[in-house]
Amino acid sequence: MCHLNGYRRLTALLKREGWAVTHKRIQRLMQQMKLQRPVKKRRIRTTNSNHPFPHCPNLVKGETAAHPNAIWVADITCVRLGQGFVYLAVLMDVFTRDVRG
Repeated sequence: MCHLNGYRRLTALLKREGWAVTHKRIQRLMQQMKLQRPVKKRRIRTTNSNHPFPHCPNLVKGETAAHPNAIWVADITCVRLGQGFVYLAVLMDVFTRDVRG
């Protein structure tokens, strides 16, 4: 038996092999033997692309800047900090790849 399996999989495996066990018993025994696998945290989805708002076209796709300050690009994202979220907005010069703001 692999201790990395969860109690549900282990219960199903034992039942297939003919053991009369319940998931509660397997869970309790695994807790007593400290064989619980770490619980995966659910990732909070911060992007919803299915919205009725218009999408902006990519006006600089394939373009190259000939000199500084000719093309700036921007992006905004949501960053999780502690108990909440903050927004990070970045403005970058395409020619120098310097972050401007």
